[in-house]
Amino acid sequence: MAKEEKIGWADPTMGQLLSVAISVILVWTVMIDLVGKEFLPIVGLWFLCTAFFSLMSGLINMRRGEEFNGVLQAFFGVFFFGGFALMFLYGPDKGINFIPILGYIHILLGIILSAFTVGVWKSSKVVGISLIFFDAGLLVQGALNLAERYADADLYGGWLIGIAGFIMLFAGLALVVSTALGKKIAF
Repeated sequence: MAKEEKIGWADPTMGQLLSVAISVILVWTVMIDLVGKEFLPIVGLWFLCTAFFSLMSGLINMRRGEEFNGVLQAFFGVFFFGGFALMFLYGPDKGINFIPILGYIHILLGIILSAFTVGVWKSSKVVGISLIFFDAGLLVQGALNLAERYADADLYGGWLIGIAGFIMLFAGLALVVSTALGKKIAF
């Protein structure tokens, strides 16, 4: 009987970066009023896709023995993208006003993501920089929401989160191109 070759799990990082970039850039377009809030359900669908992909990426990374990346991806897949997807999909239609609690949600997620940013920075300065912008965006948005400065929260928090999304897009595309060319990049 022939010896079976063990096939390992592929690294989902490039897909993870691209899925997060798409969702973050889409919510940025709503936050800074490039498109209206009536598009939140569409953004919610993208967030739902990112939540699923992030959870799967997290599980794959845990299976590969990469505990830190696995927990980061699974946690934010469920609690950030999944939670906001449900809010975007069901809140407006049900007349639910999430604004009073959003400040606390943003601050808690910003603090938690800041702790993960330290570990990400160690392995990738580019992705680490994007997460610093993301952390700042969440914290700024949270603080301004608590101060009842809702328009400022979307504007300033939105731009910081948008910058993070574009950096993630760059990093994800760089990984796609380098992988297609059979090259390794360190960033």
